[in-house]
Amino acid sequence: MKLSVIMVGCLVGLCGMVVTPANGYDNFQYEDYVEVVLPALTVVGEKDISAEQNTSQIGVFMNKKAVISGVPDILDKVSGIDVQTRSILTPKNSQVRLRGLDERRSLILIDGRQLNGTGVMGGYFVDWSMVAIDNLRNVEISKGAFSAKYGNTLGGTVNLVSLPPSSKPEAIVNTGYKRYNTFSSFVSASAKLKNFGTRASLGYYSTDGNLRNSEAERYNVYGDFYYFWGNDGEIRYSIRYSEGDFNMPVENRKGSPGYDPDYPVSRGSYLIGPGIRFPYGDTFGDGSYYEKKRLEMDIGLRKKLLGFDTELKVYSNHENREDVFYSFN
Repeated sequence: MKLSVIMVGCLVGLCGMVVTPANGYDNFQYEDYVEVVLPALTVVGEKDISAEQNTSQIGVFMNKKAVISGVPDILDKVSGIDVQTRSILTPKNSQVRLRGLDERRSLILIDGRQLNGTGVMGGYFVDWSMVAIDNLRNVEISKGAFSAKYGNTLGGTVNLVSLPPSSKPEAIVNTGYKRYNTFSSFVSASAKLKNFGTRASLGYYSTDGNLRNSEAERYNVYGDFYYFWGNDGEIRYSIRYSEGDFNMPVENRKGSPGYDPDYPVSRGSYLIGPGIRFPYGDTFGDGSYYEKKRLEMDIGLRKKLLGFDTELKVYSNHENREDVFYSFN
């Protein structure tokens, strides 16, 4: 209490003092002041944008590699997406992560329909090595959790958008070659005549790979057929077929059977599961590979009905895989 009284007394004494600044203004006192009324300050927080509306697009043509490029190569240029790669034409489970969440917590689409679950363990992971990008226009990326109606999309969605038929007849030929005997070729043709439109293509890709027993080759056949009516009516039939042979890199260490110093040291990899159980001390060896065939078909109808943009789509995914193993020992 005594300390409080002393402080108040000191403050009263200071208020009665006359301050003589160094610049010589002797008449300035604390009682001389100008009252300033500040305008009201309003603080407003921005409304969160839902994942459905927060969608970014990245063009495929300007961002793909010259020789053999895949969707992960396009996604790797976008912030917030983690892409894990092995090598050219080589599959890898959980290759793309949105906000740290893999395909089990993200929705992968092609032209708005689900691509997950086409012949992989668990039905979640997408085998990006079998997805051709030569006929894609954009990749739409939405990061963040969607509403429950979209399913399991805590990470977000990736939608692959196909190229529409060109208004005038066009043909595209693209080929390239680089190290490890990596070769790619692609031929495409497109046209639109009155109410009909089409786009068809054929692609071939191969590589010797870097590791021992890592050769791979794949080809794709693609066809899109359209019928347009009215101002906004569209019927579309799509067919996509991919077939590939992928050798499985084998262990290549000093002292291991068949060690080849011309190849890098490697512990080997199945590439795709679940594999088979060998006797103790043995595993798969040179010549082991798997062959994968995948067929996708879509029939879609789009039309504005009763003021609503309406789309009906029926699609099919069919995939077959054959594994061939040779003993390492």
